[in-house]
Amino acid sequence: MAALKGLPITGSSTAQKTDGAAPTGAPGTQRPLEILGNLAEISPGAELGTVSHYDIQPVIDTYANVDGTDLGTVTRKMETIIDKHQAELPAVRTLSCAARARP
Repeated sequence: MAALKGLPITGSSTAQKTDGAAPTGAPGTQRPLEILGNLAEISPGAELGTVSHYDIQPVIDTYANVDGTDLGTVTRKMETIIDKHQAELPAVRTLSCAARARP
């Protein structure tokens, strides 16, 4: 955490000044150096990466990428896995596939 708080932050080298002085980051000028810990309060924590709802029900999204096959094949395999495990869920829970491509 200390290393993150000590991370140096500098202004953009394309910043412009309108008072006639050299722009920040211009050759030969000194840019002010600030550390992240002086600009933000940083603390560890835990939270859901994405909070989603379908209608009013909360859902947990799982994202997957396709490599070496087509999206339709992956979607069919996911549907097979979902069908296999649907009976194991409590009555108030469901699994579903909302892929962008349907087989």
